[in-house]
Amino acid sequence: MRKIIGALILFTSLILTTSSSIVKALPERTKKVCIKPFKNIADEVNLETEFTNAIIEEMLKDGRICLVYNEEEADGILIVIIKKYFSEPFVHSREDSKKVAFLVEVDALFRNKENVVLWSGSNMTMMHVSDNDNLRKARKELWEKLSRSIIRSMVKCFN
Repeated sequence: MRKIIGALILFTSLILTTSSSIVKALPERTKKVCIKPFKNIADEVNLETEFTNAIIEEMLKDGRICLVYNEEEADGILIVIIKKYFSEPFVHSREDSKKVAFLVEVDALFRNKENVVLWSGSNMTMMHVSDNDNLRKARKELWEKLSRSIIRSMVKCFN
């Protein structure tokens, strides 16, 4: 699993460094961030892979943070633990019959190379109700929402 995540991060990093149009679009204050493999202690398997992918996608969309593979190259390191995950059909009325409700709780920590914590979110809880009856797509919406929140908090640390 670590090799897959590492390869994904390395591939994404290579895309960023070789694509001059993306690099030119990044502001001068852009900082380099390394993502540690996410830890999943929730009952559901493979959440860490989905969430890592969502964080990487959000970083690329945001454009203010540059993803790197090596901690030595990084200005900051993101560490995430998925603690709880819960999903079930959400039925409030007849119209809600295909909705799914999600609840996820994570601990996120953003530190610099000197091990100084720049930002932390303990027991970050995100609830999401999706109209999408496709569980995979609905869960992706949840990860996107949580990723946006974490990336915005990280960017504030650099400004």
